[in-house]
Amino acid sequence: MAARTYSVAPAASNYFDNTTTTAIVQYRGYYTPSSPPSLPHLPAYNDTNASVQVMASLRNLADAKHPCNVPLSTSTKLIYTASLNSYPCINNSCSGANGTRFAASNIKFNALESKSEDPDFSPSMVFDSGPYEVCFLIE
Repeated sequence: MAARTYSVAPAASNYFDNTTTTAIVQYRGYYTPSSPPSLPHLPAYNDTNASVQVMASLRNLADAKHPCNVPLSTSTKLIYTASLNSYPCINNSCSGANGTRFAASNIKFNALESKSEDPDFSPSMVFDSGPYEVCFLIE
């Protein structure tokens, strides 16, 4: 699996880390493994046509035989947390902004409670998810 940032920002502006991320997906089960895949060719970070084509091609598998019924009202509220970080590299040698490397995560959860096997556990920092109507502040 491979991915690259899509951005219309100029590459020289260092608004984002213009590197490729890769992952190895390992399946469990009984199957005959194929040969290892090669790294795919990825479009340029600012290739708007490629981005539009990919987004336009996303479809579900719903048809009359396999309907895709989604709820029209919900009672569960979900909170999504996106984390963006940059980590230093020796001699600022990485190709991210200011010679750093980029790290991100998208963590989603629907339980707003904390459980611990240790009743004396006290986290060093408490995450305040705030109200559901979250405003984003860019510093």
